[in-house]
Amino acid sequence: MRDLIRGALFVVVLTALAAEGEELRTATLYRTGMLTKNIGAANLVVRDVVGDARPEIVSCVNGFALAMSYNGTTYRDAWYSPPVQCSAVAVGDRDRNGTNEVFVGSSPGYYSSGPSYLYAFDATSYGPELAKVQVSATEAVNDIAAGNVDGDPDLEIVAVTNTKVMVFNAATFALEWTAPYGGRKVAIADLEGDGKNEIIINGSDGHVLDAYTQSYKWGYVGGFGSCMAVGDVDNDGKAEIVGGTYSNVKIINGDTMTISTLQINVQSVAIGDANNDGQNELIVGYDQFVDGYNVSGTRLWRINNTESGVQGIAVGDPDGDGQREVLWGAGSSSSGPDTLFVGNANSQTIEYRGPDLDGWFRVAVGDLNGDGRLEMVVTSGTTESGYYGGVVYVLDCLTRRLITKFNAPNSFRIEQVAIGQVDGDAAREIILLGSSYYSGAIHVFDGVTFQEEWSSSPSGCCTSSQVNTSALVVRDLNNDGVDEIIYATTDYKVQVLNGATPFIEYTSGALDSGVLDLDIADLDGDGVLDLVVATYGGAYVFKTSDWSQRTHLTMNTYGRIAATPGHFAIAVSNGVAVYAGTTLAQEWSCSTGSINDLAFTSLAGRPRLAALMNDNTVRFFPLDSATCPVYETISRPVTSAGGSVLLTLADIDGDGRPELLTGGPNDIAIFALGWSSEPRGDVNSDGVVTDADIDALAAYFYGNRTGTQPVADVNGDGAIRPDDLYYLINYRRGTGAPPPQ
Repeated sequence: MRDLIRGALFVVVLTALAAEGEELRTATLYRTGMLTKNIGAANLVVRDVVGDARPEIVSCVNGFALAMSYNGTTYRDAWYSPPVQCSAVAVGDRDRNGTNEVFVGSSPGYYSSGPSYLYAFDATSYGPELAKVQVSATEAVNDIAAGNVDGDPDLEIVAVTNTKVMVFNAATFALEWTAPYGGRKVAIADLEGDGKNEIIINGSDGHVLDAYTQSYKWGYVGGFGSCMAVGDVDNDGKAEIVGGTYSNVKIINGDTMTISTLQINVQSVAIGDANNDGQNELIVGYDQFVDGYNVSGTRLWRINNTESGVQGIAVGDPDGDGQREVLWGAGSSSSGPDTLFVGNANSQTIEYRGPDLDGWFRVAVGDLNGDGRLEMVVTSGTTESGYYGGVVYVLDCLTRRLITKFNAPNSFRIEQVAIGQVDGDAAREIILLGSSYYSGAIHVFDGVTFQEEWSSSPSGCCTSSQVNTSALVVRDLNNDGVDEIIYATTDYKVQVLNGATPFIEYTSGALDSGVLDLDIADLDGDGVLDLVVATYGGAYVFKTSDWSQRTHLTMNTYGRIAATPGHFAIAVSNGVAVYAGTTLAQEWSCSTGSINDLAFTSLAGRPRLAALMNDNTVRFFPLDSATCPVYETISRPVTSAGGSVLLTLADIDGDGRPELLTGGPNDIAIFALGWSSEPRGDVNSDGVVTDADIDALAAYFYGNRTGTQPVADVNGDGAIRPDDLYYLINYRRGTGAPPPQ
């Protein structure tokens, strides 16, 4: 009865509304996620976008744009955009400064009718878009192309929807021209050899437009085919339109209006010199093959495609060896893996097969090898469209250099990851909690050799007690220098393992319902850690020295709970409540809306509760309050839509400030945090902007300074790049404007 009354009082108190205070500054330091999911279905472009003088592979994956770069051994993502519902990409130098930008067209989604946008991104950083313009209020951007279509000095971006084509100035995103000709694909090329590019649109009908005179040139009833490429396929110095279907290929000469037909089955088509003989080939993908033909239909080479179907082809030199390769995406037409292939047409072999990372993504930070530098462990729940288990990436936290990659056991889906010292040796361990077939399990890997040390025994299908994969805590409970592993079971219990083995040290009695989350801290300052547990029906606090129950709160929880010395917090239906760690009495509560995750941290010397909201914005609530406090906020979503997003706050660069790390269904990201009241340009955080800040920013880019804050975004464009250093130098020398505040 006491618990019921307390729960009823809680509901009444929760009517207090949170008030918004200062907006936090953020700078995205890193983002990664799905690498080859549905890659090539939008576009495949091979151009240098990160400034390393070697072409990157640019495409869309699951709503993100990405650039993959060759590192001398393999391909890794060198850039990952914010979640922008990417449906098409193009590359070009929008401001004629010698560097390329990535242009992204967006789709509102399969079940939505708009709006859609055109974005420009600088792929040398993980910052927000350089520019953005709405393309349509109701239609998706089906395709985009970059090129000069009107003879002026500026680059244009041509976007096509179902009903319209729009021509934008690439530098300003001003709309130059629009016409009522929609389609699925768009290309820019000189079809007549007169030095003037045409706009070619493929849809239910084919259209060729003259952007110089803003007029219609000619059309093609029924469209050019299910797929289209435009290029000099017959090597006569003029581009042709190549349209493919499942039964044939049509080559259309735009100057003579002659058509030749080849009896070749096609799912995707491209034009380029993939076998490096100085002549372009007609390159087609169909089911299990990628083939190169001459214009007469003679097959010159074939590469076996080991996945089902081909959804996009390009030709380029992404590994920078001076020889062009053929690239294609495969697998999106079947339930099997989606992947990216890089093939060698001369040897007719596959040089690279990309990983198909499915998510969900989780992240943990710790010093695995004891060298004083933090490592970051990133996991994908499964791979290969669920046909294989999860994968683990270990990166240097500061440089994001890949240290190693290893696979979880086959069929093992990773749900949680933690780092701990569970066996007392020199290395810390990586602990994975997840499910295999019908039961949960734990796998422990050495943090130096990355070899598996032990795993729990599977409980088998349908047993009453199995490992619950909802939460994992790894901490030293008895001050012996070795961490225990704490998790829940499906029969509503909490279990504690001796971390060096699967030996169960403790099993609790059954709680009121299924366990949703766990956390641990010395709540009352007595030197003994307390375990806080969120269930469907309430929250518990246990003393870990003897596992005595300190309290049981009956309430409708929303799944997340967090603990810190002196306090614990619970996400409940439409809000959050904070409790005192000593008295266990409620300190304050707020009506906030639904919450994805909670974590405690300290910002500017003041303890705060971070709440990741259901819309993936973040709120920071000061703890020193008797009522619902005014909170600081990050009002821009920090990750893409979807549930089960977790946040971590850790000082990964040693500057005394925590960074925000998020892991969700599609991506992980790292953000530097700062305050809007801090002077922009105060890189050394001494309160004023001086020449010393020039030294500090130069040391970050070119020296030994490992971390920086959002105030290093001197020009206020949302990213930290060398142009901020130049801006600061100009300002301090009196030749430029002060940093925008």
